[in-house]
Amino acid sequence: MKSHALKKTASAIRVALLLSAGVHGATYAQQSDNEDNKDAKKDVEIVEVKGYRASVQRSLNIKRFSDTIVDAISAEDIGKFPDQTVADALQRVAGVQVQRSEGESDRVSIRGTAPHLNLTLLNGQSVASATASASIVKASRGFNYSLLPTELIDTLEVHKSAQAKVQEGSLGGTVIVKTRRPLDAEANSVAFSIKDTYQETTGEHSPTLSGFYTWKSEDERLGFNLGGVLKETTTQRDGLGGTGFNYLHEIDGQTVYTPRDVNASRYNANKELTTFSSAIQYAFDDDKLLTFNNLYSSADKTNQFFANGVWIGESSFADLSGQLDGDIMTSGNLSPNNNDLNADPRWHHYGNFLESRYRSTREKGAYDTRVHDLKFEWNATDFTLTAQAGVTKADGAISIRALDFEAQSQASFDMSGDQIDFTLSPDTTAEDYVGVYIADKNYVNDEEEVYFQTDFNYLLNHSWFTSIDAGLRYSDHDKTSRVQLNEHYPWFSYNEEYSGSAYLESLYPGFGVQSIDLNGYANGTVNDFMGSGQQPYLYAFDFNAMDGAFEEVGLLRSYWHPAYALNINEKVTSAYVQANFDHDKWQGNFGVRVAKTDQQSIGFDILKPDGWFPGDRLAEAQSPVTVDRDYTDVLPSLNISYDWSDEVIIRFAAASVMSRPDYDLLAQRKIYSRTGGIQGNPHLNPTEADQYDLSAEYYFSDASILSVAYFHKNIKSYVTEEMVETNVLLPDDENVNVLDEEGVGYSISQMELRTPVNGSGGTNKGVEINFQHDFGNGFGALANYTYQKADMDEEGAVLPNNSEDTYNLSGYYEAGGILARLSYTFRSEYYAGLARHIDRYTDDYGQWDANFGYDINDNVSVTLQVLNLTDENQKTFVESEQGTRALLSEYNYGRRAYAGVSVKF
Repeated sequence: MKSHALKKTASAIRVALLLSAGVHGATYAQQSDNEDNKDAKKDVEIVEVKGYRASVQRSLNIKRFSDTIVDAISAEDIGKFPDQTVADALQRVAGVQVQRSEGESDRVSIRGTAPHLNLTLLNGQSVASATASASIVKASRGFNYSLLPTELIDTLEVHKSAQAKVQEGSLGGTVIVKTRRPLDAEANSVAFSIKDTYQETTGEHSPTLSGFYTWKSEDERLGFNLGGVLKETTTQRDGLGGTGFNYLHEIDGQTVYTPRDVNASRYNANKELTTFSSAIQYAFDDDKLLTFNNLYSSADKTNQFFANGVWIGESSFADLSGQLDGDIMTSGNLSPNNNDLNADPRWHHYGNFLESRYRSTREKGAYDTRVHDLKFEWNATDFTLTAQAGVTKADGAISIRALDFEAQSQASFDMSGDQIDFTLSPDTTAEDYVGVYIADKNYVNDEEEVYFQTDFNYLLNHSWFTSIDAGLRYSDHDKTSRVQLNEHYPWFSYNEEYSGSAYLESLYPGFGVQSIDLNGYANGTVNDFMGSGQQPYLYAFDFNAMDGAFEEVGLLRSYWHPAYALNINEKVTSAYVQANFDHDKWQGNFGVRVAKTDQQSIGFDILKPDGWFPGDRLAEAQSPVTVDRDYTDVLPSLNISYDWSDEVIIRFAAASVMSRPDYDLLAQRKIYSRTGGIQGNPHLNPTEADQYDLSAEYYFSDASILSVAYFHKNIKSYVTEEMVETNVLLPDDENVNVLDEEGVGYSISQMELRTPVNGSGGTNKGVEINFQHDFGNGFGALANYTYQKADMDEEGAVLPNNSEDTYNLSGYYEAGGILARLSYTFRSEYYAGLARHIDRYTDDYGQWDANFGYDINDNVSVTLQVLNLTDENQKTFVESEQGTRALLSEYNYGRRAYAGVSVKF
């Protein structure tokens, strides 16, 4: 695989150089250094300041002197970004919202568009990312910001309006992450820091070490830098809630929803992140520059999860009674019946029984990302030529071991109001729990892109038009996810083990008490649950004994499982031309970008029902299928800036934009069970929109701004889901259409599968208000508010990830070497997809963060930062077709504190 990547990279570099040789000049693509090309009238004399105020001033300069609508965030100094994660920093930009995972921000939405509909570029190019999570079944284009430590970042730019020379693929906005260039820095400069992280819920401390070194020759023609970060993170999450709701046709003559289960859970995670970056630059002369950027980021993770609660089931509810709130059962009582839990456990989920459930899962995984990018720049008198080629690759893997135990018991649950609660019979003991599921799963996923790009900028001697840009980009992108390799179908098979003979007490003598480390537990049950009291139904679990359990319990069956199969290839060829103008008080650009996408999706035409039968008995009935298609997008864009006065800039932008469908939606797969299923759609078209922006910016000092922006996105077609009839194989001894190798017969029947389709469109419009001011006495304030409203054409449709209200508030004081900053970020509720059969929403969330720093001298400083000061919980809820709402989950991550010392010289 490595040799294949090297060959593809070498070919890309050769083609790029050949193309560059035939072109007279180029521009710096992807907004890399366009600020340097401005006229003398924009060369504003800036008094040098340091610290946080300097980073605010630098960010405003990037915004002020751009020809497009841009917001930026800058590091205070080497290794001193204002936030702990890149996503945390981005959330303070107007119109940007974040999603949180394991207590940290890791996904970004821009102007109400889902993370996978936005683009993130590192130094102007794509970055591959993988995951060490079972969520690889939802392989996404969304960028994983956790792999980029802030210690290595120089600036972040959020481009909200499009221009022809910036890579296509973003509906909401494009984030450009820039690292430091050695020839722009002081020679022999060193910066390093040592930081301690304290996680309140785990009570553990973990270190972070970072360092950065820059060198350049005396003639400043050769330079390099090297940065590294070693970071450990611990996370503990306590939660109450359910995994979704089932749709029932009749209860007391009414169609209602009931929770699938209600439980208490504890999740622990440990992650070790290692990241290195380097850049080498060589200036052949004053006009020609070669830059080689490299990034390597690797993470090792161990996750442990255990839960206990009420299992309500899916098909039969003869033993269930409860209270309805509209068409949702928000509270209920369950009674045990006479079903034998020792019977074949494969059919328990479909029989008439109700029980409490205990579940434990341990995950071990790793992922890494590599970027190697070579860029040549030639700045001549009349033109600029840029040629760039590189490869980015990511690999991820995870091993999951899971055990489920069930016991018949009297139980009740209550999800009404703002609280979630359940009770189990006090007579239930460890001896009553029977093992009904044991699985050992291994998933892998990877991503790779090889690209080359050449760009040309030619200066014009014209009173209006200053230059013209033209360029070409080609990329070859692979995205795959799979499970254990199989010699016949190397992408799609894995084994899963079941056991019907594993009693919890027999596998774990003294379950919950003697054999468990009782630190944080009382009498074998979880203590300090959700940051407060004891959880009497959540038992401690000895994960060290799990390996022994897997050796003790024999294999019951294994089967094909296509749910994690994904093999997508995209070859994208794009070209653009852009004219830039600057006359009197008018500046801007207009142009067009054309992108042709050649897509291939590999999968199976017919798949057996998920989880029904052992082995690969239906292999002969499954046919590998390759779906090839291509499409072309023509994307015009216009950006106009008008200097109303020396302090006021008016901007207008219009563009056609597109975002390709998420990888998982393009998979050629069908997955179905007795209650229905899903399938992919490799024929999906991109999400397209025409967007318009109008803004006014008032710069009333070098570190102060008041701006208002209006945006309008006319979305032509949004990806939605429909139920589509398809042929499936079902066991049938009478009406036999297919025989397997053992002579067992199956019939071909029709079943409705939930399928992604290009649905109707809609509009998403909003207003952003941004205020920043330095009062001149050490005090300063930053505040922004975004209101956005989505109206979809289809009745009842909701735009995912769209929060109507988002605002950020920060106040800071910086004087005499002291820096203090207090920040608050709020995001209103947003639609987060289906929770099995009902709409799921993420609730309102607001969080206070605090920073404190002190410069001991010019070289040494100490910092303290506390996140989630008020210990806020994260909640989700569901909403039915009748508009009835019920709380689905509530999670507590606790506070997190960082303390450290930074040194530079």
